[in-house]
Amino acid sequence: MLSGTILLLVKFFLRIFSEITIKSPSVRKHFIRSLRRNIQSDMSSISKEITVSGGWDHLFVTFDEKLQSAEKVVEKLKKTAGLESFSQVIEFPLGDFDSILQNVLSVRAEELQGKTFCVRVKRAGIHSFRSIDLERSIGGGILKNIPGTTVDLHNPEVLISLGVKNNTLSVFGKKIPAIGGYPIGTQGKVLVLLSGGYDSPVAAQMMMKNGCKVDFLFFNLGGIAHEKGVEEIAYHLWNSYSHSFPLKIFSVPFQDIIRKLLTKTDHRFRGILLKRFMLRIAEKVARRKRYKAIVTGESLAQVSSQTMQNLDIISRVTNMLLFRPVLTMNKQDIINYAKEIGTADFAENMPEYCGVVSDKPSADAKIQDILAEEEKFDMTLLEDAYREMKKSTVSDFEKDTDTPVIESISSVGKNEVIIDLREEEEVQECPLHVPEVKILTIPFYDLAKEFPNLDKGKEYLLYCERGVISRVQAEELLKKGYVHTKIYRPLETEKND
Repeated sequence: MLSGTILLLVKFFLRIFSEITIKSPSVRKHFIRSLRRNIQSDMSSISKEITVSGGWDHLFVTFDEKLQSAEKVVEKLKKTAGLESFSQVIEFPLGDFDSILQNVLSVRAEELQGKTFCVRVKRAGIHSFRSIDLERSIGGGILKNIPGTTVDLHNPEVLISLGVKNNTLSVFGKKIPAIGGYPIGTQGKVLVLLSGGYDSPVAAQMMMKNGCKVDFLFFNLGGIAHEKGVEEIAYHLWNSYSHSFPLKIFSVPFQDIIRKLLTKTDHRFRGILLKRFMLRIAEKVARRKRYKAIVTGESLAQVSSQTMQNLDIISRVTNMLLFRPVLTMNKQDIINYAKEIGTADFAENMPEYCGVVSDKPSADAKIQDILAEEEKFDMTLLEDAYREMKKSTVSDFEKDTDTPVIESISSVGKNEVIIDLREEEEVQECPLHVPEVKILTIPFYDLAKEFPNLDKGKEYLLYCERGVISRVQAEELLKKGYVHTKIYRPLETEKND
């Protein structure tokens, strides 16, 4: 709300994404109808009294100032696919040029200090002046009243946009950028493989921004801790970017498949095999639920399983249309994008579960080697995992605020036992040595099953290389009532000594 301004209504002027406006008339109408419907749905989640009007060139969002919802409306509009930008509109009785200047200054003066500017007027109706007359008058008044301002008609720092319609003056506030793209739902629905790292949430948001209705397929590699983390990411993406659609998530238990991969297959090909297994199930879900495409967060050459040759081998397992929106982005660009859309904080605390299957992976696998490895694997496990898949509605998820405080220690007492959560091959290659301390090797995917059988009179310290998997596993154990659980983080001088 602007101080000193009496408003009955708060109005926002919405500029439609420029690429929509160059479509054929029928396509443009379809896109704008979808955009208006999506915005109305989003606004209804704030208040049923917010209205959306207009079409073809622009839209308006209008509501009573008593609702005090302007900040919420702004945050929703910033993240609405199909909008290029928007501005608050302040309406006044037209009056003479002096009163128009005072009204313009009341709205935009703070932005003009020391800046270059330009005044643009759009006029409709019969008036005693031309648009250019008003532009010159207001421009001269700004130069006289605001120190340090200069006119720049070609590339101004501040654009003063005014609308004159009959006896009403509209002063447009600062232009606020939106995300552009196409209205969600105009390009059909796709199934996104969501892992919880940086890449797949970025890929999902990119597909939303380009008009796709998105649902998620999650392969649970790390138990309850992994599932809860991914649910939080899914909820954030739905609430921020796809609130007008009831986003679904399919969760597939994959711990048994990870266990078999680590014990039955060649370590060089595990990452490729895991991705092929995931795509097999993804295609089943996609065809059954009539998704138009499968989406992954794979980026070319980011890791060994994502070289061009390996991506080709992974892709051969499905005939579905396969999108990789972040394919040509480097890691830092993906992280920066994740920060912009609000998923980076989740990813920073999410273990790289897929990384546990990769031990000196092959960057140039051969299809015959992969097929030979798959011959060793009990493929009925994929059928079992598919049958055990569960479906949830993301809007039903609630943020877990009951996060236990977990102690992290670097010294071990007499009654404490270290549990090394790494995979057995990794332990053998880089063993953890702590003198006079018992160390159990229980891979993270077996911890939930094995932990209840351990001596309840001992205290257990969970260890992994980076400390991330041990933290999330400790959180879940504490939530289940196993209070004698901590994280072991050895000093660098003691680590793998």
